[in-house]
Amino acid sequence: MTPVPEAYAGAPPQPSTGAYRGLLTLILLGGCALRLWRIRDQVVIDDEWHALNAVQYFDAGWILTHFGTADISIPLALLYEWQQRWFGLSELLLRWPMLAAGAAAIVLVPHLLRTWLDRRERLLLAALIAVSPFLVYYSRFARPYALLALLGCAAVVLAWRWWQAGRPGLAAGWAGCAALSAWLNPAALAVAAAPFAWLGLQALRTGISGGGWRPLTRLAAVGLATVALLAALLGPPLATDFASFAGKAAQHEVSGGTLGWVLSLAAGSGHVAAYAALGLVALWGLHGLYRRDPGFAVYLAVTALLAGAAVSLSGAAWVKHGPVFLRYLVGLLPLFLATVAIGLAQAAALLARRSTRGHAAWSLLFVAVLVAVGPLPDWPWRHGQFVQHQYYQFHYDPARNALREYVDGWYRTEAFYTEIAALHPAGDAVIVEAPWWLESFYNPLHLQQAAHGQRVQVGFVNGVCAGPLYGELRADQQGMGFRNFVTLAELLDGTRSADYLVLRRQGLAPPPARQVEMDYATCERAVRERFGAPWRATGDALVFRLGGRPAEPPAAQARAAGVPMRRRIAQPSSVSSTMPASGP
Repeated sequence: MTPVPEAYAGAPPQPSTGAYRGLLTLILLGGCALRLWRIRDQVVIDDEWHALNAVQYFDAGWILTHFGTADISIPLALLYEWQQRWFGLSELLLRWPMLAAGAAAIVLVPHLLRTWLDRRERLLLAALIAVSPFLVYYSRFARPYALLALLGCAAVVLAWRWWQAGRPGLAAGWAGCAALSAWLNPAALAVAAAPFAWLGLQALRTGISGGGWRPLTRLAAVGLATVALLAALLGPPLATDFASFAGKAAQHEVSGGTLGWVLSLAAGSGHVAAYAALGLVALWGLHGLYRRDPGFAVYLAVTALLAGAAVSLSGAAWVKHGPVFLRYLVGLLPLFLATVAIGLAQAAALLARRSTRGHAAWSLLFVAVLVAVGPLPDWPWRHGQFVQHQYYQFHYDPARNALREYVDGWYRTEAFYTEIAALHPAGDAVIVEAPWWLESFYNPLHLQQAAHGQRVQVGFVNGVCAGPLYGELRADQQGMGFRNFVTLAELLDGTRSADYLVLRRQGLAPPPARQVEMDYATCERAVRERFGAPWRATGDALVFRLGGRPAEPPAAQARAAGVPMRRRIAQPSSVSSTMPASGP
């Protein structure tokens, strides 16, 4: 391997070991803060329910042998099954593996690339991983992609290190990362197995040119070990549930617009100028890497192209959408950010003119600008419980976010939410919404919360006026301790309390939404008998005050107590639109 030079041309001296570790610790703390901020308040939504549903409806034997029509991620579902039996499940316990992987990536990825990146570049890379909106989001989301970002990146780097050094431990690491990635999500094998193609061509060339066939036999041995691991992990579900696996292929095609969308998500900005500029910086960084180690730079570029081509040709369901395409290739994202870090460090070196402080200042400015032009400042951090909602994640350019346009187009926030905002300081009241739709396309809870600024709990109606429902935990389900979920039965018998209950008919969601199979009249009668007449009523909803809160506006409360009012969340504007052709 070619060691990284201590100082590339024009660079200031490298930070000392102590300074490097101190700065890395600060970056790690900042990245952890973004990943952990109000994580227990985030409502479990969208694909987070895949493994959760598997746990509540099936046993470990079924989970081990089925992909599920929605891809349950077998090892995650098995982990949740075990946790549910021994410790219970909650918002935090559902997401902790991704939180851990997201935090570990901030430190481990720069360490993996220490041969090629100097300390300043590794610090920049750590900072870019820490604030990457895509990586922050998936570190907070109960799907395996934060794990795959770390495992896929490690597989690519370990494969090259093994190819150069030949140590068995590196081969075992590569094979293990590849097999575990595929077990978490079969599509991730595109990244972890891509090195086989490029290294195989190199081994064939060596053998044909008379250099011997040992490289090819070594590669074949690693390949056989990887296949054996894959057979052990994926063999049972492939034999039992092959239809679910095959049914996700040949569904959608990648277009030129998809690739620009992917670059936007990888760069962390919806502004064309920002992500186009960062793409050029990455190419400059790749050129800098090529000057240090041509073989590794070409290997990275070819591996990325092969993996991208494999995912594109698979026609996987919804791969035409940028977030889906990128999450199948998420193991390449840290490597893309590594080339960006090299390019930014080279730019800082030119601008700082060998000044240590100047280099640090320019590097900090680059990261700050990337955060400022990205989506992080617009996410509802203060009181919002729906940072994971696709309203914020589907596209970083609001004007091109079809889901945002669609939801804003069909939903108008009801007046009673504004009344509630006038009666309570932000975050002071608890509003239970029942029933609900877990899909972002049909879920306006984030817009409602933006209007009222209060804490939201999802109310489950099964056990009162419905049987088991999709998107609800069963009333008799044990080991579930979710603080943002409550059953209507618990409100009726007084074991749980809230300030308001919004009981909705079927008219809230647009026509394409699934219907909630509930007996609304039975629910309404039970709530009226317990809490009396509704406080407010619309054509779609009945709003009940459940007691325990003063009714006067917070201004009067503040004057009486002699304390200032708190500001509430501003309501976003609505944009008229129609539903896009398909969902994410």
